[in-house]
Amino acid sequence: GSGGGGTPPPPIEVTNLDAAGPGSLAAAIAAALPGTTITFAPGMTGTLDLSGGGLVIGKRLTIAGNPGDDITLAGGLLSRLLEVLPAGNLTLSDVELAQGSAVSGGGIYNAGSLTLTRVTFTGCQGTGSGRGGGLQNEGGTVTCTDSTFSGCVAYNGGAFANDEGTMHLRGCLFLGNGTTGNSGAGGVNSDGILVAVNCTWTANTVTGADRVGGGLGIFSDALGTETTLIHCTFFDNASTGPGGGIFASGETSPPAPSVLRIEGCIVAGNFAGSGGPDVDAVEPGVVLSVAMNNVIGVDTNSLIVNGVAGNLVGTAGIPIDPLLGPLADNGGPTETHLPAAGSAARDHVPEEDCLDEAGSALSVDQRGMLRPVGADCDAGAVESP
Repeated sequence: GSGGGGTPPPPIEVTNLDAAGPGSLAAAIAAALPGTTITFAPGMTGTLDLSGGGLVIGKRLTIAGNPGDDITLAGGLLSRLLEVLPAGNLTLSDVELAQGSAVSGGGIYNAGSLTLTRVTFTGCQGTGSGRGGGLQNEGGTVTCTDSTFSGCVAYNGGAFANDEGTMHLRGCLFLGNGTTGNSGAGGVNSDGILVAVNCTWTANTVTGADRVGGGLGIFSDALGTETTLIHCTFFDNASTGPGGGIFASGETSPPAPSVLRIEGCIVAGNFAGSGGPDVDAVEPGVVLSVAMNNVIGVDTNSLIVNGVAGNLVGTAGIPIDPLLGPLADNGGPTETHLPAAGSAARDHVPEEDCLDEAGSALSVDQRGMLRPVGADCDAGAVESP
């Protein structure tokens, strides 16, 4: 059988970039048995125009683009690109998702299981009061590796919104995403379980008056939230209210706290119209489970304390400048900010603390290059030479 064990069904090759008809991706999805891998003809490049309507996945499928080749699914800001139904399980790699548009989840709306590797979201949007310009995770499960969300916008959660779902991010870049209208969470909005390792948030912004969470906004609902940030970099993000880098809040009655674990991160050089520019939290709804070996520019509400558990925390008068280089191709699948000579982030994390979310050695950085270089690990997403 094709669903469980046994021999997987034969792969299907996409031979053209037509929206429908023989040889198209749509035809391959329709014909595929559960468990099928769909590939593209070798050397195929170009754009698949999905402006007339996106593709819906309701079974277990793999869609594998060609590494290094430029295959783009484009919506022309007229249509969502992909929807994964609750029964769907999609593994997607090596494609670009451009200008998808829907109320929520302009690029992808996921209510099932979704695995993304080397996928680039560009200029996708959520419309009206929608969430998740690039991706809306509606109670589903997402694993996202070595992927970039760039220039995506929504009313809430420009790059993506995680709505009571589970998301694991590794080696991802969130660049220049934002909100539309009077709302928060320019880069990412999460009110579920979010784990991010070796990821960078940069130049994400919010619009409107006194809006929070330029890079990451964590908002607990009745179920509470869990957020784990390990060796991530938040730099040059901006909010009009508190929390240019990270903002967190939780429910207190009935109690449904936002639990935050943050280790080996750089959160510095961000901007806020009021409150804390880098990290800001509304207590008592936020519970800090672990905070160690971080480099924080300014923490105005003393959530993370300077000199405790290896944390280096500046003040409004004397913020810590992490001396990060410009966003650049420093190797690997995504762009990164490399700590310059003299950066406080360099060798800040003792090698025995350089661990991933499961407590295993974190042996590579965002680029996939070995860490540590030297005796100890750098804080943040990338290891300087």
